[in-house]
Amino acid sequence: MTRVLADAPRSLSEVDLRPVGPVCPSPVTWRDQTVYFLLPDRFSDGGEEGRPRYEPGRFDARDHAQWMRAGRRFQGGTLAGIQSKLGYLKDLGVTTLWIGPIWKQRSAMQTYHGYAVQNFLDVDPRFGTRQALRDLVDAAHDRGMYVLLDIIYNHTGDN
Repeated sequence: MTRVLADAPRSLSEVDLRPVGPVCPSPVTWRDQTVYFLLPDRFSDGGEEGRPRYEPGRFDARDHAQWMRAGRRFQGGTLAGIQSKLGYLKDLGVTTLWIGPIWKQRSAMQTYHGYAVQNFLDVDPRFGTRQALRDLVDAAHDRGMYVLLDIIYNHTGDN
């Protein structure tokens, strides 16, 4: 396991760009990659085994408006949840994970999609920690998978 420093840098001048732990160079061409895009909040929290499987009709929304509002809030997916599904993704033939923005969001906003970034230098605690991100990347690399982290500089929070 590659350990990361507990505290995120507070400014770009504090960022050390030297690799921490093993790195995985980009492929010569991306054409041969099977890329799987996911939004962390909507993918997995790792606890699916403890919940009943979906059955049509059993989990239908009784209040459609409430169900629609719930879809605009965080649902609980995490970096650890993604890591718990790497074997499944690998079995699907996925060679590259493209992970939607995991950077620290405005905490008061329900921006599960990652488009209200407050701090590009830290992981949103609703998704996990910087260590959880490193663990996910290491585990993906151990399976021969690449990881692309989505960064959207033109979609930030009202800071």
